[in-house]
Amino acid sequence: MSEKEAKRVSALERYLGKQIPRQMAADELGLSERQVSRLVSRYREQGVKGLVHLGRGQPSPQKIAERSLERVIQIIRKDYGDFSPAFAYEKLVERGEISFSCERLRQEMVRQDLHRPRRTHAMNIHQSRERRARYGELVQGDGSPHAWFEGRGAACTLLVFIDDATSKYLLLLFVKSESTAAYFKAIRAYLKQHGKTCQLLCRQAHGVSGKQPSWP
Repeated sequence: MSEKEAKRVSALERYLGKQIPRQMAADELGLSERQVSRLVSRYREQGVKGLVHLGRGQPSPQKIAERSLERVIQIIRKDYGDFSPAFAYEKLVERGEISFSCERLRQEMVRQDLHRPRRTHAMNIHQSRERRARYGELVQGDGSPHAWFEGRGAACTLLVFIDDATSKYLLLLFVKSESTAAYFKAIRAYLKQHGKTCQLLCRQAHGVSGKQPSWP
């Protein structure tokens, strides 16, 4: 019996002998009065044995989990050494040999050098391009398909021409779809409003095309 359990026996005996009230017994043991009542019931039914921790003498859940993990790793080394964690987990589930998550298995397989996680590709960091120095030097065109009229009309594409130096919108044009013919129409409208530009870059859905236009 531990010191804590001996203290409980002493307090309960004094409570049952009407030497102290239940509240005082609860204060001594650091329990609520309801918990003291439950202890009294167990003590009356089972004696001192009812106050002994039920898990005493039993292996802890952590120890059981560690043994299970060791067994699983042995099985993987023997039968599934070239399997991925997910595939090995499926096989172990079929065999009834596993009692924890696939992620826990993956972590242990990495730790045991049975699995090498895929390396994430390094991000390609591109230095941002400096904007052109003068208004009209470069105009960028792009299309944005959307239900612009929110059900009041058919879905369409908005073509937008923006000046690179100032971010000023130079043309907004709704077209049926983003196509070469639609961009020709937009360029014609742009030329009528603003005249020639040094360079026009149009970003279409299938790629990017940009070149020095041959103006008439």
